[in-house]
Amino acid sequence: MPHEDFSRNAKQASGFGSLCLSCHRTSSNDAYWKRRYGLTRSDVAALRAAQGDACAICDASQPEHLDHDHETGRIRALLCQRCNQGLGLLRDDPVVLRAAADYVEQHRAALMALAGRLAADDFAPSTHRAPAGSPRAGVGSHGFARWRAMQGTD
Repeated sequence: MPHEDFSRNAKQASGFGSLCLSCHRTSSNDAYWKRRYGLTRSDVAALRAAQGDACAICDASQPEHLDHDHETGRIRALLCQRCNQGLGLLRDDPVVLRAAADYVEQHRAALMALAGRLAADDFAPSTHRAPAGSPRAGVGSHGFARWRAMQGTD
């Protein structure tokens, strides 16, 4: 194997490590799971199999993030990146998570009620046009009628 296929190691006289890059990555990945969570590769594989290789929240395939309780360190489940980041951004707080869900549902219900009040003509393109030369030239303002109805200005 060429030297370029081996990991770097400044402590060695040659400047290269004893493992090829592929083996080094595998070893580093295994060491990360063990060091960070106390899990072996087979532990992670068992967790993945128990979840059907799907995110525990949204069911996306091949979740790559191990969710854990930041206060206790207890492992919860494998999550996709979006769900893991969403929990973190909402501080893993069930009250905030429920408030966020209520917020989305409230606005979704308001939009559905609004859609029931509007006639099909309200969704048609308006006669307003962007100035010539504008990137939106020739494109009508499709949402203006909906916006006006939401503002209660009709």
